[in-house]
Amino acid sequence: MHRPAPSSPPSPVQSLAAEADQLQAELTVLVQALAPWLLEIPGVGPLSAAPGAGPAGRMPAASAPRTAVAALAGTNPIPASSGQVTRHRLNRGGDRQLNRALHTIVLVRLRTDPDTRAYMARRTAQGKSRRDAKRCLPGSCSGCWSATTNPASKSSGQLDST
Repeated sequence: MHRPAPSSPPSPVQSLAAEADQLQAELTVLVQALAPWLLEIPGVGPLSAAPGAGPAGRMPAASAPRTAVAALAGTNPIPASSGQVTRHRLNRGGDRQLNRALHTIVLVRLRTDPDTRAYMARRTAQGKSRRDAKRCLPGSCSGCWSATTNPASKSSGQLDST
């Protein structure tokens, strides 16, 4: 006769994985309730959309330029020129969680989105290094969050042509 093995308690890894799955499901529901259009943008998942949907009370008015959203995220350019070299660096201020979400979105879009790859190719063809072109991407993607303040002006997730 074969006895069933006594059920062992779940390992700590299994418990944490189950808790992470439950929290992600809850976060997905919250993001879908607050800003469902963010999840339609290529490269944006519930974890990266949450910072954009969360600080909606702090977002600039819908009539504000998208540069205000970039300033909030800390992706607006700051002049950092020296001598004959004209260069801009990204702002180190702003909402660091939103900035990190934009960085994650940029990395995902560089791997999967043909529009983002074309943007990168266009910037490198203009003479920018790959690193400088990558610095421009979070500012271009910050337009995704402008839809948070005005769902009627829903962003398509397209990058600027500049």
